[in-house]
Amino acid sequence: MNSISLRKGETPNETTLTLSGITIWFSYETPVAFTFRGKRVVRVNDWSTTTGKHLNRIDGGGSAQADRIPGDEFTSLLEHALDLLGVNA
Repeated sequence: MNSISLRKGETPNETTLTLSGITIWFSYETPVAFTFRGKRVVRVNDWSTTTGKHLNRIDGGGSAQADRIPGDEFTSLLEHALDLLGVNA
């Protein structure tokens, strides 16, 4: 049975969606990070200081910023994970 959870973050415009097998963090309406099969993937901040705050809360900021990936690579990995789960249309 699939479970779905949607919750507001601690800061405005931050939302977390949890499906069976994946957790996706959103800043405003844009996915900015996800955890799949024990690995967290975070994209670089291409937007605002608010999104930067969301990203820092997700990965801790600091040296973790060096592990953030470009948007196109992030989107590709997220789509692949969703495909594997059978939830990407």
